Amino acid sequence: MKTGIASLVVAALASGGLTLNDADTLGPRCDAFLEKVTIEVSSHAAGVVARVAGVTAREPEVHEPGPTYALLVLDGAVAGVDPDGYVTSLGEAFSGGGFPAMTGLLIEDPLEGRRLSEPKITVGLSVTKAFERYEDLFKMLSEVNLSDLKEPRAILKGGTIVEIGTGDYARKIDRLHQVLLQAPHLDMCLRRVDLRFNRQVIVEYSQARNRARKEV
Repeated sequence: MKTGIASLVVAALASGGLTLNDADTLGPRCDAFLEKVTIEVSSHAAGVVARVAGVTAREPEVHEPGPTYALLVLDGAVAGVDPDGYVTSLGEAFSGGGFPAMTGLLIEDPLEGRRLSEPKITVGLSVTKAFERYEDLFKMLSEVNLSDLKEPRAILKGGTIVEIGTGDYARKIDRLHQVLLQAPHLDMCLRRVDLRFNRQVIVEYSQARNRARKEV
């Protein structure tokens, strides 16, 4: 019995799923330690608690997520996620919700209340929040494609592709907003906007029957 509990505690410590306050190791007195350890498994939160002489260690409990902020389009499934990356719901019908979608993701078994810390989720949320700084621009955001983590791209309603590249999302979206404000006055129908360069924005547009690439 003690061996089984010891294996469970050691495995939890090794995986990072269990931490002990003020106790770095099991110490040489493993048997004495185990006498004071109780394991409590909650069927709702699957929480594991180890109590050792008043010292508590706990696996993080299921979080109550905030409102849905974006949709995760997975392989055969759709999940909602809040601004902090917590899964809000699974398999619901979100039609008409107006949520931007994140695509190009590979996430196995997302659970409601679980925080997704994958790099692609972090980048997707950062890009989405950069768009949100402009209400009109946020309403235009249809999709953030994360197939290539180094080259994320956004797709606007109407089909305009925005090549975002890595980092400095707020500054890049500022530039995108400036381009979109100019486009109607220049009689431009934007096909593609490339924000990956430091000192210029590359715009591919159509004008009547003409297509061109232009530096802004």
